[in-house]
Amino acid sequence: MKLNYDCVRDTLLVIEQLTKVNDDYSMKHILLINVINKLPQYPEKEVFYSVMKLEEAGLITVRNDNDKMRSFNIDDYYVLDITFEGHKYLNSIRN
Repeated sequence: MKLNYDCVRDTLLVIEQLTKVNDDYSMKHILLINVINKLPQYPEKEVFYSVMKLEEAGLITVRNDNDKMRSFNIDDYYVLDITFEGHKYLNSIRN
């Protein structure tokens, strides 16, 4: 699959927008489906692939609650946070 850099940038910007700190100072987890829904201009699989590549690059942290015995479910994926490197990258591409 070809990586769409516009989708990567837009995905990271949406994750930044959705990132929140809870009242107990823990990070609010972001359902991957919520990121996908904020990016209707891209196919779901393209956003998913962008998220996986952002994690691979160390720009975000992702949690997968998928039990290996079940079939794939997009609702099992959460974005936990943007890393410091992710924030630095965003700052460099924002304009």
